[in-house]
Amino acid sequence: MEILYQRSADASYMILPQEYEVRPYEEQMLANNRIPYLLTFFGRRMNDSRQLWYDITSQKSFRSFCANGSVNRDELMSIFQKLIEAFKGLKEYLISDSSILLTEDTLYLSGRGMDVKVSLCFYPGAGNNLQQQLMGIYEFLMPVIDQRDEVLAKFIYEGYELLCDEAFSLDEWQRSIPEINPTKPADEPVHGLSGMPQPAPMTELNNDSFNEDELKIEQRRAILNELYEDDEEEDEGIIDRFTNFFGGLKAGINLKAHRKKDEYFPPKDLQADHIYDPLADIPSPPTKPCIFE
Repeated sequence: MEILYQRSADASYMILPQEYEVRPYEEQMLANNRIPYLLTFFGRRMNDSRQLWYDITSQKSFRSFCANGSVNRDELMSIFQKLIEAFKGLKEYLISDSSILLTEDTLYLSGRGMDVKVSLCFYPGAGNNLQQQLMGIYEFLMPVIDQRDEVLAKFIYEGYELLCDEAFSLDEWQRSIPEINPTKPADEPVHGLSGMPQPAPMTELNNDSFNEDELKIEQRRAILNELYEDDEEEDEGIIDRFTNFFGGLKAGINLKAHRKKDEYFPPKDLQADHIYDPLADIPSPPTKPCIFE
């Protein structure tokens, strides 16, 4: 099936050819309800053919969402859980699984992490098989996921084996997906998968161990304070030595300046007896012109 796209400054659409009529009861449900699990869409006739236009503004296809291995384990678990929630929710609106077109290009998502939201593509009359479509999603994921994440790889391959079973059911698929702790960072490993060790229970600290830890903290704090005090005293000693040195240097310069001033500019009571001649110590120029050999 050819998928077309139409984008403008404020909206984006995925366009599919409408090959089948909508079942009457599904048409009534779609007309009278805003179903939260579906992409909003409308029909349009173009050149004697009918098209379905799906609003995908500000959303990403599952293919784009997983590009370059950007999806992590917890996000993928969350997406699968939201898919199960969506398919079960559609039953309340009498929307059949066979009316959902589920591929990596028609499943759209918004948000990231635990807040990811899935939107399904309603495509009437095609008689799609949910089990086969989910197998297609898993086959798409096999070369895309980070194979170094052994837990995630094992989960995908075990899930694919589950989907190959003729006795597959939505409830059984849901039981194979571990619960995600929403308070745990997304990149932490998911515990509870088959074959994976469970985390050891946390031991509760008693009062004695708590007081001992508190005492160690106080001792470290006292040592640090003592070190900082020693550093401050050493710094003050260095500053005092530099201050004394520069003070003595300044005093010596001032003394020499005063002596020069007294020599060049004697007090007024001595000016009559002493006439300062700056050239007195300079030899007199020769009386004859110099001859350069």
